[in-house]
Amino acid sequence: MRWIPYLLTLLVVVGSVVLLRQSTQQTTAKTEYTPSPPSDTHRTFYVDHEKGDDRNPGLTEARPWKSLAAIRRATLKPGDHILLRRGQVWRESLTLEQSGAEGMPIVIGAYGTGDRPALRGSDTFDDPAQWHEDGDNRWYLIGMADNPGMVLHDGNFGVRRATLDALAKPWDFFHDAARKRLYVYSTKNPALEATSIEIPVREFVIGPLTQKHLELRDLDLGHGHTMTLLAWDSDHLRITRCNFVGSPGNHIQFQQGSNFGVVSDCTFDDWNLRDGRAYAIQVIEKESGPVDIMDCTFTATRRGGGEDHTAIMNDYNGWIRTVRGCRFVGNGGALADEGVVIWRPSATADAVVIEGNTFTGLGGTAIMVQELEHYGAKPRVEILRNRIENVCLGDDRDKEALRVRQFSAASSVLIAYNLIDGTAPGTHPHPGIGVQEAKGLRIANNLIRSADVGIALTRDIDGVFLRNNLVVENRGEALRVSVTVHGVDSDYNALYGNGDTGTTGHRPGKHTLLSDPRLKDDFSLLPDSPCLNAGVKISGLNTDLNGNPVPQGAAPEIGVLERLE
Repeated sequence: MRWIPYLLTLLVVVGSVVLLRQSTQQTTAKTEYTPSPPSDTHRTFYVDHEKGDDRNPGLTEARPWKSLAAIRRATLKPGDHILLRRGQVWRESLTLEQSGAEGMPIVIGAYGTGDRPALRGSDTFDDPAQWHEDGDNRWYLIGMADNPGMVLHDGNFGVRRATLDALAKPWDFFHDAARKRLYVYSTKNPALEATSIEIPVREFVIGPLTQKHLELRDLDLGHGHTMTLLAWDSDHLRITRCNFVGSPGNHIQFQQGSNFGVVSDCTFDDWNLRDGRAYAIQVIEKESGPVDIMDCTFTATRRGGGEDHTAIMNDYNGWIRTVRGCRFVGNGGALADEGVVIWRPSATADAVVIEGNTFTGLGGTAIMVQELEHYGAKPRVEILRNRIENVCLGDDRDKEALRVRQFSAASSVLIAYNLIDGTAPGTHPHPGIGVQEAKGLRIANNLIRSADVGIALTRDIDGVFLRNNLVVENRGEALRVSVTVHGVDSDYNALYGNGDTGTTGHRPGKHTLLSDPRLKDDFSLLPDSPCLNAGVKISGLNTDLNGNPVPQGAAPEIGVLERLE
């Protein structure tokens, strides 16, 4: 009986180690892509920018079309495929006139060998005659009515300045809206300084898409003036194996009732370069969604920011249903804000799953779930098996590694089997898990280390199931509970090596482990751990989160959690 205090703490380590190990493997694995089967009337059109001609029929590689405009002029049928030659660049927008059908989408893809075909919303300004000198190393382009948001020179970003007088370093740029000029600082004509200069001039690279049953794959997209791709009431849009680069605004926006979108196995780099409020993927308004996002990578080479630089944003009345197996690489805070935000989902949202993702080096919060019921939704939310390391690097006020706020017991919210290892120390406190204004929340089997506070329950909370969490070596308390928190079912947690008194405003349950659980650096157990050789059963949960019965009376296998590169 002397092992009773430690029985349920073992599942913390097993769940956080074995299942998070599976999470890491799921994150790096790629979803196998099966192309849609051709219909009986399936046709394939070819587009070759260098050797094509829009007067060709386009039905063979030998006689391809040349431009994206030819695609819009064509009479396409469900099941048709339009293939762009790899290794080529189109500087025009892609739009469509026809829709596919269920099981027979219209597909835009690639053929040949080499790099993905590139579609760009930018033009090149490589002719010295395009540039005019204004003295003091300032050169300008005329006829630039809109702020382009970015200037690329040989693939590098210039720095946007707020005034003309602020131009002081090579490739600083300023947009003069009144005079319709774009100024660049350069000691000589910019076209002689760089081999290639690209500036966004087209509003969208693809879209607005209003058609249904479309599939985009194996494309390289970027440099849209407003955004890269806009889906506007476009149902059943699938985007896979595409690369999104360099956008002053959003990369993808599902808008105005765009439903059943899927984004899989894509990469996203550098968005919100205008430093306002823009996202890699945004789902917003008119009950857009569900949208499922899987096996994607989000990075930031040049720090965006402004008001909001979140990667995935569920906004006003949208519905992101799934974020699974994605990687968020913050590059030391260059990804300046959040990884995933689920905020005010639509009334149709009945489920949200954020599972098996990795978040490293973000400037802000990794996962934020807030105001779930604003539009009448009462979703089942599961935040499972995510790995969060070294976040909140921007040291902004009111940031946690993982946040849930503002929902009632009508929404079922579960946070389990997540590994949170490190929030940045600074002026403001950054908890591992932060909760406010919530009812009926379950927090179980999480491992939290190196945060300012392990778990913070700070305002207007009622009914929290808080079990089997391993909260060790945090700078402040393992658990902080405010006076407006009620009904906390807290026991069988392992709290060790934390700052202050270990807990504030809450007395640990009688089965809480307060001695060293004996963890290796890889979060496996040392041979003399008090958690070893104890059969376990989660109080209140009869199965694990895969639906398998929780073992009793025997020690589950201890796994090893690989570190991220």
